[in-house]
Amino acid sequence: MKQVQSFTDELKHSGTIDFILSENNRRVVLSAQEQYLANDNISEIIGGHFKVLGKVIAVCKDETDSIDLLRKTSLSVLSDNILMQMVSSFESDDMKEYNLPKLETKISGPAVIVIPIAIYA
Repeated sequence: MKQVQSFTDELKHSGTIDFILSENNRRVVLSAQEQYLANDNISEIIGGHFKVLGKVIAVCKDETDSIDLLRKTSLSVLSDNILMQMVSSFESDDMKEYNLPKLETKISGPAVIVIPIAIYA
C-alpha cells in the first residue's frame, strides 16, 4: 500500500489530471488542471458524455509516436524497463483484490493532447 500511495502522490504532484478519451481507434488526452475540477463537476466527466472546447497542444499522427502520461512528473526520467518493473508490481496477485484498472503510461497514436478551455455536460 505504501508503494501505491507514493506512486499516486507523485502523479498528483503536477496538479494536472489526464483524462483518456477513446473513440474509433483515436484517442484524446484531456489535460485538465486539478484546481478547475474542484466544483464537483469531475463526476460529470468520468463516465459521462460531454463536449470540450479546447486547444490542441500536441499531435501524434501514427502508431510510431506516443504521448507520455508521466511527462509532467519526475517519473518521466525513468527508463521503460524500470517503469515496467514498477507497473508489474501493481499487477501481482496481492493487488488484484483492489480491482485496479490496467496501468498505461504511454498512449500510442493516432492521438492528441487537448487543454480544455470549457467543458459542457
